[in-house]
Amino acid sequence: MQSAVIGRSDQPSHWTAPIDLLDQIGDSVIGNGLSRKHAEVTARPDGTVTITDLDSPNGTSVDGVDLKPHVAVELTDGQRISLGNVVIVFRNI
Repeated sequence: MQSAVIGRSDQPSHWTAPIDLLDQIGDSVIGNGLSRKHAEVTARPDGTVTITDLDSPNGTSVDGVDLKPHVAVELTDGQRISLGNVVIVFRNI
C-alpha cells in the first residue's frame, strides 16, 4: 500500500504536507479550514483508493457524507471530497 497525507504545509512547525492543497490553491482564506494533517489517501494493491479523516477539526466528507475519524472509505471516480473549506474531485486514473 502507498499512503500520503493531504493537508497544508506549515513553515513555523517545519511540517511539509506530502499533498499540500494550500500550495495548490494559493488562497489562505479558502484553505483556512484545512488542517496540516487533514486526511490520508491510500492506494491499495487491489487498485482501490481510500481516504481517511485524521480527526481534523473541520472534518472531511465524500459526496456530502461526513467521514468518521480514522475510518477508511473507498473512493470512486468523480466523487467530491470536502476537506474543511476545500473541495476536490477524485479521479482514478
